[in-house]
Amino acid sequence: GCATKWSGAFALVGAIALALMWERTRRARARVDHAVLDTVVQESFGLIVALVFVPILVYLVSYTGFWVERARDLGWDLDLLGEFWRRHEGMFGFHRDLDVLEADGSPSHPYLSRPFTWLLLLRPVAYYFRGPGTEILGVGNPVIFWTSLLVIPYLALRWALARDWRPGFLLVAISAQYLPWIVFSRPQFLFYMTPIAPFLVLAVVYACHQVTRPWLIGERVWPVAGAALVISLSVAVFAFFWPVLTAYPLSREAWDLRIWVNCGEALAPFGCGWV
Repeated sequence: GCATKWSGAFALVGAIALALMWERTRRARARVDHAVLDTVVQESFGLIVALVFVPILVYLVSYTGFWVERARDLGWDLDLLGEFWRRHEGMFGFHRDLDVLEADGSPSHPYLSRPFTWLLLLRPVAYYFRGPGTEILGVGNPVIFWTSLLVIPYLALRWALARDWRPGFLLVAISAQYLPWIVFSRPQFLFYMTPIAPFLVLAVVYACHQVTRPWLIGERVWPVAGAALVISLSVAVFAFFWPVLTAYPLSREAWDLRIWVNCGEALAPFGCGWV
């Protein structure tokens, strides 16, 4: 993931945090003295090997094509490492110097969006467009994304009160890959939610399971019906959006039905509008 896009490191940081928290909890439940210190002392080596050295090795191996191609010209020596380092300096400098706004104050890219708009799906990304009716639109499932606005606080509540590891795992996985984008000022897009989307699905599933579990063998059916409604709607909405996810030809009227949000020029700087 990091070799494809450096933001894959966010997931690694989350994995390290989870491992440390789980090991600390395991020791605390076993009434080990100084559980935090014991965790750091005993687990740091294994975590560094598994979640730092191994990812670095995989990252370097993913550049096999580069090593082989450049070695033909430079040979297998320090010049090759220098070329590899300069390549990364160039990539870092390119992304560091990207501007969010043009000199006139307009967005530097038509599909820019702010992180706080991503869960609301206010600005999808058009990957392919041949006019209204034939388009590939990068957009999440509204049922999953909008329901997660309620589910994410529920995860925090369950983790704090029930000490359940499952909502803790989901919350860390979502937060580690989402919150860093709020700090960065580089141009940002909704597709940065792609590695987070599976955890949003799991979070909704977890919430549905927790809500329905007490009633599955009882007489009250409303919680079960509510969970069934969320699942059914998510599948139906996915099917509804399938044509604009795959560039399946639509009439202008059918395409307009799938362009739900258009906030106009007033909110454009915040990343609004599906057109």
